[in-house]
Amino acid sequence: MTGNPILDVLELPGSNPKPRRTGMNLCLDDGLGAAQTEDALSVIGDHVDVIRIGRAGAAIFRPEWIAAKAAVCARYDVTLEIGWPLYEVAFIQGKVSEYFDAVKELGVNALEVSVNVIEPSEAELHRDIELAANKGIEVFFEYGRKYPDDQPFDVDDAVESVRRARDAGAAFVQIERAEIDLLIDGQREALLELITRVGHDQLTFEAGPRKPQLAARLLRLCGNDVNLASLVLSPANAIDGVFLIENARRGMERFVGYEFITKGARLPFVLEPDAEFAE
Repeated sequence: MTGNPILDVLELPGSNPKPRRTGMNLCLDDGLGAAQTEDALSVIGDHVDVIRIGRAGAAIFRPEWIAAKAAVCARYDVTLEIGWPLYEVAFIQGKVSEYFDAVKELGVNALEVSVNVIEPSEAELHRDIELAANKGIEVFFEYGRKYPDDQPFDVDDAVESVRRARDAGAAFVQIERAEIDLLIDGQREALLELITRVGHDQLTFEAGPRKPQLAARLLRLCGNDVNLASLVLSPANAIDGVFLIENARRGMERFVGYEFITKGARLPFVLEPDAEFAE
C-alpha cells in the first residue's frame, strides 16, 4: 500500500526514488521565503532535487533567510545551491577558498562553479572544483558558451571536458542553455551522442526558467531520465514548474502528447527518445 488510494488502484508511471542521479528536477530560486519554500516542498518536495539561489542572491538576501531555507531543504532531502556570479567575484579577488568557507558558514553545502564573464584556464577551474570538493561542498560545473558563434558544437571536446570536471570532483556538469537552443534545433545527433557517451547520471540541462517548450522538447528527445535545471519551484506557477515537468515525465501532459494514455496506459512506460516535439 502506498498511502495514496489512487496509486493503490491505478498502475501509473512513477519517478526514481531519492537520492537519485537521473530524472532530477533542479529549480531556480529568486527569493522565495523559507515559509513559501516549506509550503512548496510540502506539495512537490518528493520531486525536487536541487534549489539554486539565483544570481548574487546569497549576498543580497539576509543570511538568516538562507540558513532557514537550508534547514527546510534538508528536511525534504533537497540540495540548496549557491549560483555562479559570486564565484567569479571570488576568483577575481583571489578569495576562492575564503568564499567556499563562507558558503559553508551559511549552512549551504553546494555551489555552482562556472564562468560567463572572465576566462580562467581549465586548470584553474579544476583546481577550485577540487578545493570545494575537499571542503565537503557539492560542485555543479557548467559547460558551454553563453554566446555561441557559428562554430558547431564539438562533441569530443564536450565529452572530455565533462570527464575532466568530474575527475576534479564536480558532482554534475550542466549544459548551458544557449548551447542547448542550438543543439536541439540544428545538432540533435550531437546532443544525443553527448548523452550516450557521458550518461544522464552526470549531466544536467538548463531548460528554464520560463522555457516550457524547451523542457518538453528535451524530455521528448532525451527520455524520462534527463535531468532538467532552472525550473520554477512553486507549484502555483505551472508554466515550467516541477508540477508540469513531473506530469510530462509520466506522459500525462499536453507537451508530450499525453503519450502514456495514447499508448494504452500500460507499464513499463518511457517517453519515445526520438519522438518529434508536439507543438
